[in-house]
Amino acid sequence: MDITRTDPSAYVCAIYWQVAQGTTLENIDFYMSQAAGNTQKGIYMENGSGGFMGNLTFVGGNFGAYLGNQQFTISGLVFVNCKTAVQVHWDWAWTMQDVIIESCETGFVIVGGAGGLMSDGQSVGAYILVDAIIANTPTGILTSSYQDNSTAVLLQNVGFFNIQKSYVNGTFNFFTRRRPQYYDLSGGEVFDVKAYGAKGDGVIDDTAALNSVLAFAANISVTVHIPYGVYVVKDTVHIPLGSRIIGQAWP
Repeated sequence: MDITRTDPSAYVCAIYWQVAQGTTLENIDFYMSQAAGNTQKGIYMENGSGGFMGNLTFVGGNFGAYLGNQQFTISGLVFVNCKTAVQVHWDWAWTMQDVIIESCETGFVIVGGAGGLMSDGQSVGAYILVDAIIANTPTGILTSSYQDNSTAVLLQNVGFFNIQKSYVNGTFNFFTRRRPQYYDLSGGEVFDVKAYGAKGDGVIDDTAALNSVLAFAANISVTVHIPYGVYVVKDTVHIPLGSRIIGQAWP
């Protein structure tokens, strides 16, 4: 998405993302003005109760991503030459993993609207940043100094390069990987459980159908797709070692 030719003073955002559960943004590049004083944003988010974002790149702009939502899990973000890469202006709990910030003025601003004990503003509740690099950026992370309504921030495996007074140390790890996309699979390499007898209608017992397709697919090393549905299970569902399963949580 390229908004570089829009008015740099008009507060244009590429995506206004005000969403709830079951929503995803993936595999998007955002290009914005790199002129001094521009007001552009890649993602502008005021509220909601959302889900997942991954594999996003932001170049330029006043804000790469300006975020406010109850909770989100985010992985695979790159920010280059943004004035502020990320601002989280309110949340309950956010987790960001696999983040690269290069040559921005500020990496993260994690400051909500709450201003002390008597404030009725919305605060940033908890923020977790894992496996990140912030390089050639004068201010790495800016957060609230208020003792009341303050933010719980966890940094793990975060590297700071060419940034003053930044130090992170830890002894435990989160083990993750990016979600596979399966772009290279043909239709014959993906088994839809509804095409192999499962109903997902909330009435019929799908135990036998699920066990059958899972066993067959694992035996010939193909991927099983479980589309949205209400699957009645009245006995144990056996998932063989090495199974690959993808699904749809919302219609």
